[in-house]
Amino acid sequence: MANVLVIGVGGAIGDAALAAFRRAGVKAVGVARRGRTTQPSEIPIVTADRTKPQSIIDVIRYRKIDVVIDVLAMTMKETTPLLDALDGLVKRYVLISSSDVYRNYGLLHRKETGEPLPWLSETSPLRTSRYPYRLGATRSPNDPALWLDHYDKIPIEDATRAMSIESTILRLPMVYGPSDRQKRFNWAAAPMKKDAPELAAPREWLDWTTTYGFSGNVGWAIAQSALAPGAANETFNVVDHAPISNRGWAEAMAARLGWSGEITPSYDPSHPLARGLALLNLSVPLAMDGSKLTGLIGEAPYSREDALTITLMQ
Repeated sequence: MANVLVIGVGGAIGDAALAAFRRAGVKAVGVARRGRTTQPSEIPIVTADRTKPQSIIDVIRYRKIDVVIDVLAMTMKETTPLLDALDGLVKRYVLISSSDVYRNYGLLHRKETGEPLPWLSETSPLRTSRYPYRLGATRSPNDPALWLDHYDKIPIEDATRAMSIESTILRLPMVYGPSDRQKRFNWAAAPMKKDAPELAAPREWLDWTTTYGFSGNVGWAIAQSALAPGAANETFNVVDHAPISNRGWAEAMAARLGWSGEITPSYDPSHPLARGLALLNLSVPLAMDGSKLTGLIGEAPYSREDALTITLMQ
């Protein structure tokens, strides 16, 4: 049985992956920059900094690690030294990538040209533009979000494939669940929990289809694919259930919460959601096809209904 290192625990994805490995009986260790996380005390968490590869190397050698899961690969500057250190040291490197590599994502943000695809497979066109979260002007050196000016998963994917060891690239959707710090479903869940008679949201938002994944299912998929022989040197979309529109999500939440109000389209440009969506082209879907990975590891353990129930209880 392989020994696994999960770099980046303390967030929804890393914690879910670490928990899934442990449930499967795999010896897994989590790496956090600031020590103990919310993981149970019996799960080993070590303090190390991935921007200082020697600290990761020390853990790998001491723990006899075979497989590394990298949740925190965001920029080439911080990732290249780590990849160089890992190449030849471990058996497999698993990159946690994102659906934002696809051209559809660039079209959504009006940074690409071309026709959007209704479904995104692993061979769908990628963005030709780079650094998807750069603003019109460079962020201030004191801005804690400065790293976003240099964020791009596409060159990191390329560097991962160039390694001499096995690699697996997992393109994740937006992740929801009890540890979702962005509270992705609050736009609908919060009014429903207050028993508001109506949920009003921009029509384009209600009609938009994107891909969400429950943290428990995403963690399970990471754990399953990281050790699967058939996942070596492959790229996968991670999709637990077929993508649906935001209206579909709102209706599913209403059913779980027993909410009987009305979901209505809003045409008010001052609506809080409308202001945040003004720069997006919501006619572009981000519907990922996960059949390649499902064919390898099987169906996700949590149904959409159970996943929503767990999430909405928080």
